[in-house]
Amino acid sequence: MGIADALKNWKLAPSAENDRDLVDAVNATELDTSLLSAKLRGYQLFGARYILKQKHVLLGDEMGLGKTIQAIAVIAHLSAKGAGRFLVVCPLSVMVNWAREIEKHSLLKAVAIHGNDRGEEYERWRTEGCVGVTSYETLERLPMKEIKALDMLVVDEAHNVKNSKARRTQNVLLLVQKAERVLYMTGTPLENRLEEMRYLIESIDHATGVKLKMLPSVMNKQFADMISHVYLRRNREDVLTELPELIETEEWIEMNETEKKAYKESLKSKNFMAVRRISWNAGEASGKLTRLKELCEEAKEDGRRVLVFSYFLDTLEICESALGADCVGRIDGGLSPLKRQELVDRFREASDGAVLLGQVTAAGVGLNIQAASVVIFCEPQLKPSMEEQAIARAYRMGQERGVTVYRLLIKDGIDERILEILKEKQKLFENYADRSVVGDEDMKKNREAYIQEVMEDELKRLEGKDTEGVPGVEAHTAAEEAPAVEEHAAVKGMPAAEESPRGEASNSETLPSEIEPAYSSTEQEKDQGAAPPPDNNP
Repeated sequence: MGIADALKNWKLAPSAENDRDLVDAVNATELDTSLLSAKLRGYQLFGARYILKQKHVLLGDEMGLGKTIQAIAVIAHLSAKGAGRFLVVCPLSVMVNWAREIEKHSLLKAVAIHGNDRGEEYERWRTEGCVGVTSYETLERLPMKEIKALDMLVVDEAHNVKNSKARRTQNVLLLVQKAERVLYMTGTPLENRLEEMRYLIESIDHATGVKLKMLPSVMNKQFADMISHVYLRRNREDVLTELPELIETEEWIEMNETEKKAYKESLKSKNFMAVRRISWNAGEASGKLTRLKELCEEAKEDGRRVLVFSYFLDTLEICESALGADCVGRIDGGLSPLKRQELVDRFREASDGAVLLGQVTAAGVGLNIQAASVVIFCEPQLKPSMEEQAIARAYRMGQERGVTVYRLLIKDGIDERILEILKEKQKLFENYADRSVVGDEDMKKNREAYIQEVMEDELKRLEGKDTEGVPGVEAHTAAEEAPAVEEHAAVKGMPAAEESPRGEASNSETLPSEIEPAYSSTEQEKDQGAAPPPDNNP
């Protein structure tokens, strides 16, 4: 739409003369990437230059196309040219992700302005000129009147400021007035919400917003032409020739106090599977659940269907309850092959935004689920092959759309350590279709030792910085006040307790079946209808 729809694949000549001029001007805009450590794709380069050239922009690229990296590219350019005051305002659920992406893809430092330390972090940002990242809620608690000017303000999930009377909107608008450049970002298609689009555009370009009010409440060419200088949106299909068909994204989430308490108790109980269910054992306070619902809503707005995987039945039950009518059902080990296929068929025929839940050991093999173009993992799996097999349910022959995979991950917790396992101890978690019993037992011992080490290190880390039973709260003098690690770290030498995917511990001293070597392909086909562990049958 506008420049996005006229261009389709941005290289094509637009129909309107002013759009052609704009495209030429955008392509001629210098973009300094000296502080950028990521390589931009062609459409992302165009987007970054567009943002830089137009100064006040509403970027509406479809989810998965890299709106964040385009914003970081612009910030990196401005920083290379001497600017130093940048602020990102976003939902709390993506704050950690923003900070990580900034430092991953650029040479810039990010500071998260949030929580009990927000005053100190705000002062650090104000004096050092880092890229500040804060939430809509925290914005209300910051001394914004002290902010004299911003080189660039980025507002993520900008459809959250659609209500002019809401305090969060007023707080953002106060910053808009102080910013030389403003970038609103939203993956929500606004073409069907013209009143919201009008308001968002008016808030960053008042003159255009006033003109839009004079047009009918329907999308037409005049409307599109009028906003082409401020609104840029590309769909996956528009840039498919440049994109890989599979996009994988890590969604990092910070633990809240409820999650921290539950996490520490799970570590103390030496229950590896409970530790792995970090965040999902925090009830309505779950940060992962919040982000899951946001991603599903974005997919619904984009006309996509979602496949959600977890190893744990209780996690899937939480998801099923939270997603309501959008959830068409759950595939687990207790479901017969016929019932599984019926669910897949129902999912294929469902409306946009439908969600199908799958236990990764049951729905992750043997099914064709190309109706899904968004895949979400509730926790990292302990074998790369398990995730690869699950992704292949959607990303396979017959898939007509690009597939985006999201992994919900908790910062400063076992999720990070599991990723280390997958990267550093890759050989310990490979498939061994042709293996000797002796070799397999040796691998099992190595895996067990590493998991014990992870559990012990995590507990030491928490005990070392926690004095009141709430991990993440720094001790005044950790050495004096923290309880002795040895009292709680009896993980060493402890046999790993096996648990079912529901989380009920058994008396077995073997590792959880999830991290055993995978079946051969023949065994998988034969075993599609069986419940993963025997005690998981209803």
